[in-house]
Amino acid sequence: MEVVQTSIKSKTGCGKPVFIHFFAPLDEGRPNDEIDYSRFKKYPSDFDLIANGQLYDYAYKQCLVMSHYISHARGLEILQMKVEFYQDENDFIWFTYARDVYIRANKNKTAFSSMDAKKKAEKILENKRNAKLKLIQELEQFQA
Repeated sequence: MEVVQTSIKSKTGCGKPVFIHFFAPLDEGRPNDEIDYSRFKKYPSDFDLIANGQLYDYAYKQCLVMSHYISHARGLEILQMKVEFYQDENDFIWFTYARDVYIRANKNKTAFSSMDAKKKAEKILENKRNAKLKLIQELEQFQA
């Protein structure tokens, strides 16, 4: 993959840039093992990071989130990439550009086809509907 790009509109030019040279959190003792991107869950909330001015940490966390998603949805691991984020006048931070993206196949996961993803989404929705119906039945029994 060479480039990923989006655009934003800001009254004051492009906004304040945040540049990241992202490297995957490889286990140095076992670099061929599956990469665990889930460390993003240990970071403070997005709001706290932005409110405390930790823009670099926020952007790095977003790189981990994107990599985690791509690893699970597409079966690809991002090893490194150069990423640009911009903060607009409303203090929102936007992913705008990634280049020099190096990837490898995830040995333990395969990409979802769109049909598989649709089936999984339908299964999740059905489970939610069933849970909702069960909850309604329990409430009706409780009120009776």
